[in-house]
Amino acid sequence: MKNIFNFKLYKETFEQLKVVGSIFTVILSIIAILIPVSKFLEYKSGLENGYYSESSKIILYSGDVGSYLMIAFILAAPIITLIAFNFLTRRNSSDFYHSIPHKRGSLFTSIFVAISSWLLIVIIIPTIIMNIFFAIYSAHIAISIFELYIIALNIFIASMLCSVSIAFACTLTGTILTNVVVSGLIIFLPRILIALFSSMIVSAIPFLLELDVLFIFRNDINLITATFGNTKLLSTMGIHTFYSLLLTVIYFAITLLLFNKRKSEAAGNGAVNKVLQTVFRLCIGFVTTIPLIAIIFDLLTVNDSSPNTYSLILIFVIEILIAIIAMFLYELLSTRKVKQAIKSILTLPILVIVDGAFIVILLFIFNVSLNYTPTASDITAFSLSTSETYYYEDETYYFDEKLKSTDFKNPELIELLTTTLTRNVNEFKNNYTYDMFWNRSSVYITFKEGSKETTRILYMSDTDYNKYNTLLTNMTEYDKIFTDLPDLEKSTTVISSRYLNNAQAKKIYAELQKAIASNPEPFINSVNEDTYYETTITLETIFNGKKCTAELPVLPQYQDLYKTYCEYIAENTEKDKAKVLDFLTNPDKYVYEYNELYYTFTALDNQESNTTYYNVFFSNILDYYIAVNDPKNYSAAQIEQYKNELFVPSKECLEEFKTIASLINNVSDGEEKQFIILNISASKNYTNRQYFDYSFGFYIPKYYDLSVLDSFVPDYVDENYYGEDDIWE
Repeated sequence: MKNIFNFKLYKETFEQLKVVGSIFTVILSIIAILIPVSKFLEYKSGLENGYYSESSKIILYSGDVGSYLMIAFILAAPIITLIAFNFLTRRNSSDFYHSIPHKRGSLFTSIFVAISSWLLIVIIIPTIIMNIFFAIYSAHIAISIFELYIIALNIFIASMLCSVSIAFACTLTGTILTNVVVSGLIIFLPRILIALFSSMIVSAIPFLLELDVLFIFRNDINLITATFGNTKLLSTMGIHTFYSLLLTVIYFAITLLLFNKRKSEAAGNGAVNKVLQTVFRLCIGFVTTIPLIAIIFDLLTVNDSSPNTYSLILIFVIEILIAIIAMFLYELLSTRKVKQAIKSILTLPILVIVDGAFIVILLFIFNVSLNYTPTASDITAFSLSTSETYYYEDETYYFDEKLKSTDFKNPELIELLTTTLTRNVNEFKNNYTYDMFWNRSSVYITFKEGSKETTRILYMSDTDYNKYNTLLTNMTEYDKIFTDLPDLEKSTTVISSRYLNNAQAKKIYAELQKAIASNPEPFINSVNEDTYYETTITLETIFNGKKCTAELPVLPQYQDLYKTYCEYIAENTEKDKAKVLDFLTNPDKYVYEYNELYYTFTALDNQESNTTYYNVFFSNILDYYIAVNDPKNYSAAQIEQYKNELFVPSKECLEEFKTIASLINNVSDGEEKQFIILNISASKNYTNRQYFDYSFGFYIPKYYDLSVLDSFVPDYVDENYYGEDDIWE
């Protein structure tokens, strides 16, 4: 057993790492307490403001909450590992460790287990603390405790991978500088190269969303690099978990083998031998020539945006010079020998050969990806993908996620899709231009051939696109996606509904589910058209382990429910009624008090059309009159600027406001009526930003045409109004 592991060595190393390990444990534990406490305080604040009700819950996505543990592999693992293996950079310490009566394998394993123990402590203690607090607040905060432990497991594997990669680098090098540089090369260079080369191929082929020739090209398989752009991966166990674990085991085995062969004399040297020193130097040089590889690849593919011959020669010369300088500096800094640094330039031909090999590999992968043209008989099913990128990285739209996870098997539709892809590929090969597909409709399709999945962007003519939509929307599976709404009792909560409180929104949602079940067509059409509605319920729910947002319109076609929604709006905006009426009946009293004054009328009955909103606004009034009355403090150019952007309401406009005020809720029995929301907002100046915002919902007779307000909108407003030349910017 002592040939493999020695407890005394383990204990000694564990003690050496106690200070740094304890510091990271305390820091992460404090964060683990602050997150649930802050979320609970957020809930209490929302409860006081009417945003939440007593029965509401804040739904938290575990990947978002648990991402703080990434500190473990970003900082803790590198620092702890470099400290533990620091003896390999000092000759006297290296001689001591190599002279003790223990097998090399036992020494390495004991040290690495001590590192792993501290990483486990750094991760698991904060996780347990956080879960205790979330359990305390479970009545008000919904989060998957199980997923938080999955996150801890993934973070631990990522930390182990980071640690063994650094140990790998320490075994190959003998100085702190080369430890850090080679660690970066081992951890990041392979994934950076894969990401860069993948993006080059994807940008060269307009049908690709991502490179999927081999799983190794996926951006989400390495926990260390993938989670920086997608913390969703942390809360699930998948290929990223097992690939990272496998890579950790492989690196550990290689490092153990190399550690056994390492000589103590390597301490203080840039690398343990000249071959590795050359490899590290070439890696540095290779990184600097990536732009040159990209340009040559672009030139050799069908892309028509490559530089001319003279530019290419100039770029080639500059890139080679940069590579020479980079390799020279690395050799000089790592060996501290000028003569050896100069000799290192002689390896430049090897670098050129390596670059050429990568270009050949890129071209091979390019052609394999381009020539993917399955027939209908090859495809067992397909699903709809999306190119959406969301403002928050943990955000996913509920219906998008359901579309991605639904298999469609309509033979006619599969035939149309495969035929379209083949046609697109042939057009691309025969006569590609950069914008040849821009004027066509596009769809994102994931083809499924058994367990194999391949995603492509298809570009369709109007005829084919209409046929595609008809076939798709006539499928029962498609309709079910939009009619099978989340259950409020299953990790779902209403997070917002404009003008409605939480209790009212819940009632509306419960009735909306019934209305859609009995008459789904209007709802499905509205979701497909992606039209914004003022009368909307927004939900958060968990679907396929992801936090999803669903925006559900309450349509005028659901008359009783829509009427109830409007009544809620009127009830909740009653508090602003007096102010709104005052601004309508006495607008001239307020016009000269504000710099900007907006009257926004929203006709809820016309929500599906482009005549929903009618904006009348008065601008720059206060600034202009102050400047005119106090010209000493303003230049002539400023006064002229204010004057050019001045919009003063006409008498007809002010009279029209008074007419509307007289019609508010003045509807006879049996007379047709329309529901309007009037929002009035104003700001006093651009430096102090004094402003207010009032809203009031009401009925007026149907015969009144709000479009008359369009005549009061100034025609001078253009993109320069809010441009960089504004004098108040």
